[in-house]
Amino acid sequence: MEVNVNKNQKLVEVWLTNKDQSDTTVQCQLLPLFNKFKSLGYLIAVYQSGKEDLYRRTSDLLTYNRKRLAQLEVEHEKKLLN
Repeated sequence: MEVNVNKNQKLVEVWLTNKDQSDTTVQCQLLPLFNKFKSLGYLIAVYQSGKEDLYRRTSDLLTYNRKRLAQLEVEHEKKLLN
């Protein structure tokens, strides 16, 4: 588990590996950590490692977003012509 505290933004980032996600000791440490920073007005973000190929999933997401943007551009052009 890695914890990054950004005092300027009042943000706590908690990074969990696959091993951390199933480790009961780590899980027991999370609630007190959350309560401590919540009481100080911090936003807490938890990032969990996945099991899929990061490169492929990121590529798929970027491809989808580009196609969607193109669709929205076409729809916008059609509205301007009508």
